[in-house]
Amino acid sequence: MSPHRRSWLRLPRRSSRGRAVVIGLLVSLIASLVGGLNYAPSTLATTSSGASLHLISQMHYVAGDEESLFRLSFSVDRASAAPIQVPSVLVISSHRTVNTREEVREAIAGDLPRLIDTVRIDLSDRIGVQGGPVDVLIGTEVASRTANLLQFPEAGLYPLMVSWEEDGVTTSTLTTFIERLPSGVFSPQEKSGLGNDTLRIALLGTIDSAITLQPNSTTDINSADRQALNDVISVVETLPEVPITLALRPELVEALDRSTAEDADLLARMQASSSLRILSNTFVDVDPSESSIFDNSAIFRRQLRLGEDVLTSLLPTHINPRLAWFQLRQLTNGGGLLLAELGLRNVILGPEAQQTTADGATLFTDTTRKIELRLSDESSVTAGLIDRYLSESLTRGSLSGKDSFALTAQHIIAELKALLFEFDQRNDSLAGRGVLLSTNDGSLPSLDMVTALFRVLSDDPRFSVERAESLIATMSVNLVDGRPVVVDLPASETLSNPNAASTMANLTATVNAYSSMLPQGDLRPRLWRRLLDVFPHRAFDDQRRVQYASIITEETEALAEAIVPPMATTFTLGGRDSVIRFSVRNDGDADVRVRIRLTSSKLSLPEGEKIVLVPARASTAVDIPVIARSNGRFPVTLQMFTPEGGVAISPESVLTARVNALAGLGQLVTGIALLLLMSWWASHIRRTRHRRHTSQARKSHRHPSVSGS
Repeated sequence: MSPHRRSWLRLPRRSSRGRAVVIGLLVSLIASLVGGLNYAPSTLATTSSGASLHLISQMHYVAGDEESLFRLSFSVDRASAAPIQVPSVLVISSHRTVNTREEVREAIAGDLPRLIDTVRIDLSDRIGVQGGPVDVLIGTEVASRTANLLQFPEAGLYPLMVSWEEDGVTTSTLTTFIERLPSGVFSPQEKSGLGNDTLRIALLGTIDSAITLQPNSTTDINSADRQALNDVISVVETLPEVPITLALRPELVEALDRSTAEDADLLARMQASSSLRILSNTFVDVDPSESSIFDNSAIFRRQLRLGEDVLTSLLPTHINPRLAWFQLRQLTNGGGLLLAELGLRNVILGPEAQQTTADGATLFTDTTRKIELRLSDESSVTAGLIDRYLSESLTRGSLSGKDSFALTAQHIIAELKALLFEFDQRNDSLAGRGVLLSTNDGSLPSLDMVTALFRVLSDDPRFSVERAESLIATMSVNLVDGRPVVVDLPASETLSNPNAASTMANLTATVNAYSSMLPQGDLRPRLWRRLLDVFPHRAFDDQRRVQYASIITEETEALAEAIVPPMATTFTLGGRDSVIRFSVRNDGDADVRVRIRLTSSKLSLPEGEKIVLVPARASTAVDIPVIARSNGRFPVTLQMFTPEGGVAISPESVLTARVNALAGLGQLVTGIALLLLMSWWASHIRRTRHRRHTSQARKSHRHPSVSGS
């Protein structure tokens, strides 16, 4: 800001006594106007009210010249409504500068540096019975020391102790900070050392909602989840210029689309937002590290794909698929391998994930740059780190109520300024650096907290706000002695119930099998698969899973029980190629398809197993061609299965076959044998006659009459 724009904050040059008088009159006038506009003049009382002091707003920097001014606004709350008759004094003390983030945190905790100067402002006749706002302008001095000006002898970040006294007793104190710029500098951007670089900041959060789909197929959105979502939408609507990145649970988004008109309105408001960006997320809460333990990677892949499909369908302009993964719990080697395999090579680690990763090695790392997480296959993924100290401040500010938002925002920007001072002292560039902000549990800070923080950040050109997924993609990796900071991910441990995966695999096979029985358009397969979609939720215990599994089991068993196989009976096959005929009854309300299997050692089935359609509430005749291999009586086993998956839907039925089909073949063989026998006899007679004729001829040739002649 130019000197001309700040000229109204400077006083005309005059003697020290004159300046003090003018400043005192100016402060008194402003305080009187503010108090008079809002509260009636107070009457005096004989006892202390125990009033509490809360920061409303302040200027977080002041020019470095003599007689510059900065504004502080407070709220004084009194518990007692009794009239008071004691002095009420606002006491503001400046302390020596702090130069590191650690010193800022120590000052906030009460370990203040050495006292420099104190200003006392009597506001006894300007505070109402119930308290009221206090808006004061504080004049500064550099070299001189006067009673009504607060001394800041050099450029730097000064802790301010602000106290409220009544009758000489301090009833409330708070610590805030103000930066005194170098002499002749009227804007933080004009400070030397950082040039035009800015420290990039991103805010992100998550809504890890409870399951909305109930076992009975109804939708029930938790009131706390609805309120959390409404709070997020309020943030992006109130601060459209502030980009917010959210790891939103897709199952909750889908529930909004099928729930009440109120929930549909929430979805419409979210769709209309321009500053909200959504990270890729699994449909329900499925952890990559846990999924890798029991070879559940297929479940994680499907959950991620399903979640992205839902977000792409309902929030198509808000999602940037697989740019980053927000990890709030421990990330193991198996989980890192799974994320890398799916293309998620940028991970954001929350405070808890940092503490449990590689024995907390990330706690000692510069959080303004990424680290490498080394995997067992010698590859790696990069990880951005949520600033754990600022996350504690955001959490505290969001939970403490309206009286702490502005003060927490000043604490955060003071720590960010100290971070800039540290970089300036080391001559470090801000290129490739960034600060990732969230709360301890990953939720988004409250609307009032976000508003107070970004109101302060927007007033300082050394800070810029970006989307988290864009920031982490452009952050550089920490280097130590020219080498990247590498953390080995811990090996996978047993973190969940190993039986859940096998149970889900069995249920999936059951759903696929019974779905093949039903006609297209039947709603039951869709419901079963929706129940399966929420089944992997990591918060489900065995009892909760049984509730969902029992719905699938009961409905599929009812579908099977409605199919009535034929009763045991005896049938006769009248020929070698014949047909077995029987009836199957369906007592259910929907047409179904069943696969029928006949088995017998004495029959061949040229068409194999047969799929038949059995109408609802009716019986259908079934004809199955067979080929008999022998005569006699023998058992034939009949059983019905789902068309796909081979799941038995009926017990085995034993039928009896009686086969006389081979009698005609015996007669044919006998006839052929008789023909052969008759042919043999005819041949035998001819040979006998021939031999007899030959013998007679020989005898007649040897007769005496024949030789005499």
